[in-house]
Amino acid sequence: EGLRYVHSANEPHLIAGVGTMGLEILEDLAEVEAVVVPVGGCSGACGIALAVKHAKPEVRIVGVQSERAPACYRAWKERRLDLECPMETTHEGLATRVPFEMTMQILWEQLDDFILVKDDEVDAAIRLLAQERLVAEGAGAASLAAAMKLRERLFGRRVCGVLSGGNLPLPRYAEVLASASATSLL
Repeated sequence: EGLRYVHSANEPHLIAGVGTMGLEILEDLAEVEAVVVPVGGCSGACGIALAVKHAKPEVRIVGVQSERAPACYRAWKERRLDLECPMETTHEGLATRVPFEMTMQILWEQLDDFILVKDDEVDAAIRLLAQERLVAEGAGAASLAAAMKLRERLFGRRVCGVLSGGNLPLPRYAEVLASASATSLL
């Protein structure tokens, strides 16, 4: 039928489209010094990193992924694609079993740092955001979890965390809200 498959990560048009978020960050926060981006398949992190680094190369881009689905983190650290990792996170937007070639090539060139967070740290970030009347899925809340984990390194800098996605099923959201206090992040 002449249809074209659009890959969820290795797709230049998707990466370019998500890059508009990076442009919006710079437009709204011209003095930003670091941007923390969630990483699943990497298209979002790639688009944002490309846009921000093109306009302001001095801005640090920090990727964050669940330690229970660390495929892209390991690929970035080890600079290799031939690995498969467990994908046991409860946060679907961070769940990646294997790295993708196009996106990893971009992250190897553009990302300044990459960290892992625990699922309970992401849950705590979801609860903290809920206190501010913001609903975020795990992938979005991961940026806050990472910023809290890196607070000493980021102290005094103008930091933007990408809060993306509200695709959190109501039963899962209720479960997260009912669990331990968000003060564990503070």
